[in-house]
Amino acid sequence: MIDEIVILNRKSEFDLTIPANSKNGDWLKWQTCVRKVLIGRVKNLKELEVLPDDEVFTGDAAYRFCMEVICGLHSPMPGETEVFGQFRQFVDQYETRADNEPALNKLLLDLITDAKSVRKQHLIGLGSQSYGSVVRRKVKEMELSEVNLLGAGLLVKDILPWLIKLGVRVRVHCRNVDKGKKLQRQYPTIFVEDIQHPSRRPMVGVMVIAAPLMSEEISGLLRQEDAQLALVMDLRSDSHIDRVMAACEVESLSQLFQQISKTKDKLQKKIASAREMINQLVVEKQKAMQFRPHGWYDIF
Repeated sequence: MIDEIVILNRKSEFDLTIPANSKNGDWLKWQTCVRKVLIGRVKNLKELEVLPDDEVFTGDAAYRFCMEVICGLHSPMPGETEVFGQFRQFVDQYETRADNEPALNKLLLDLITDAKSVRKQHLIGLGSQSYGSVVRRKVKEMELSEVNLLGAGLLVKDILPWLIKLGVRVRVHCRNVDKGKKLQRQYPTIFVEDIQHPSRRPMVGVMVIAAPLMSEEISGLLRQEDAQLALVMDLRSDSHIDRVMAACEVESLSQLFQQISKTKDKLQKKIASAREMINQLVVEKQKAMQFRPHGWYDIF
């Protein structure tokens, strides 16, 4: 039942870990380069170490919060599509776990189904509301010949299709070269390079930071690579605080979002409609559920 779930959203830079004394399956951790979330049961809430800046949601509010997040309503670029793909991957991984709890798995799948409905009805046609589209537009405007992507995770995977069509040189710099090679099999024209063993070829064009690295490490990489960049686009959520020092212009995530402010009025109306639909779905979900003492919830 929805009343049984609790969500902890960590907004600070501190790590979010599953409580050491919890049982397998009691808590699920969803972490990307811009968010850190724990999903669990209200009865286990006392196990959590809640920090002053943490947000804790239970019951209807928890389901509503999850819906808003995976619909992109809490993203620095509202309505962006990458977060939905990240959540989908998170759920796919949970489905393969040995301690997969069917009722919880159903709840996660319900979130995906409901989010699809909301996105289809209210969050289509928002303009440059994905990171890939913004990066592509910047590369075209500045007539850059090379894009350096820092990271090999889902965000990079979402950005790549926007760049391949441009015909520019794309270099993926990552720690996990195996993940990079996997991307290369999907996109054979890209170049994969190990961050720990920098290439002798200097970086040119633009660097897109799409991995949760500290600015000191990124700046060190720029020095090692003898970078000759025209622009750095920093997609880390704390880019406005943990600033990267570079010889060229550095655009933080908040600055990138400001560039699409011309669509603000249209965007706000669509977001308001999406929130209203989410509220309706939560009410309907609560009405359609009956309490089961030994499970999360069941649908009639």
